[in-house]
Amino acid sequence: MLKGLAVIPARGGSKGIFRKNMRLLNGKPLIHYSLNTAQQCNYIVDIVVTSDDEQILSYVSRYGVTVRHRPSDLAADDVPLDPVIKDALDYVVSTKNQSYDFVVTLQPTSPLLSIHTLNCAIEEFSSRSVDTLLSVVDDSCLTWNEVGSEIVPGYKERLNRQWLPKRYRETGAFLITRPQYVCSQSRFGKSVSVFVMPEHEGIDVDSVTDWLISDALIRRLHYAFVVNGSSSVGFGHIYRSLVLADTLLGHEVSFYACDSDEAAIDLIRRRGYQCNIIDEVEIPKVIARSD
Repeated sequence: MLKGLAVIPARGGSKGIFRKNMRLLNGKPLIHYSLNTAQQCNYIVDIVVTSDDEQILSYVSRYGVTVRHRPSDLAADDVPLDPVIKDALDYVVSTKNQSYDFVVTLQPTSPLLSIHTLNCAIEEFSSRSVDTLLSVVDDSCLTWNEVGSEIVPGYKERLNRQWLPKRYRETGAFLITRPQYVCSQSRFGKSVSVFVMPEHEGIDVDSVTDWLISDALIRRLHYAFVVNGSSSVGFGHIYRSLVLADTLLGHEVSFYACDSDEAAIDLIRRRGYQCNIIDEVEIPKVIARSD
């Protein structure tokens, strides 16, 4: 079983949003979300929060995590993350006398990172035997670069987005690496790879716009439609459900087809909705998951 250490760096200062790590996002401090994800991850056995701020350290201590009062020389604006993570790792290893298979840096500014995505990333890190795995989103697009005094295209041929060469953007949500590669200058090992995460989970809260988008996504609801339809009984119920589902754009919408034929299921999927096939006895479970 993999044993990992999560390091959550959380300074008290912030330029874009004043004291954002402790500001309430949907009723909870921003840092709550990374703490919650780390605690529910299948492979993280210890969590350390490193901060220069007494309020943050006091708050996170309620979660039963290790708190590292960051040394003053590591608390300045211009200090990169590498020496901060190294200091936190050394502190935990010395106090707990524990060894780890990996160290994952979790940024408190990525509140939408899901437990499922983090678990999958750690499993991929282990199965691929890479030294470092970092979170990215697919950012393939037509780009332009400034070269001297000229603006030049950053592409060879104008193509639709899906045909462009893959281009990934770091999200900062997580960086998983082997402990021996954590030092004051770097956290990257010899072999590095990326984990492509869902776009919405890769939002890094750095501006008010990022905050508003994150707040809206966290508040979205999950709607489950249990439908029945076939060529013999008709598709009226499904059509009415699809009309209602179309008004819920932005929320999580799932369809569950019971006693329905392939034509009914295909109708739902062609409209862009996930459709799960269930038996009548499973309906109460679907309702319970949606409560």
